[in-house]
Amino acid sequence: MLRALLYLFSFVYATSYTTINIDGTEDFANDEEFSTETVGWTNYFTWDASNLYFGVAGGDIDAHGKVAFIYIDTDPNANPSGGTGSTSSLSWTRTHTLPFSANYAFVHKTDNSGNYYNLRKYDSGWQS
Repeated sequence: MLRALLYLFSFVYATSYTTINIDGTEDFANDEEFSTETVGWTNYFTWDASNLYFGVAGGDIDAHGKVAFIYIDTDPNANPSGGTGSTSSLSWTRTHTLPFSANYAFVHKTDNSGNYYNLRKYDSGWQS
């Protein structure tokens, strides 16, 4: 099963601050594109005053069993692992070590019966 482990912490340097129209048209700018572990996928991230926008494009993005993880650190500091979150990813077949202390994790999984979405907060463990 291919997985995309996405680290949003590294994108604060981008000139991104865009409102995306959710209309099926790809509105992301070039500097809002980033790489993942999954070959053939293009990923996008931006934000505005009220929302975070995440997009994924690829030839088999809707294939059964694809999983995307987004980790967010809400209290970053000079020591990336020194916040109040966790440097351990969600346990999903395997566990990854994150390069920062994440407070939230968002999971999207494609499935034959639809899509699975879950937002989790770290509080002495990953809570749904």
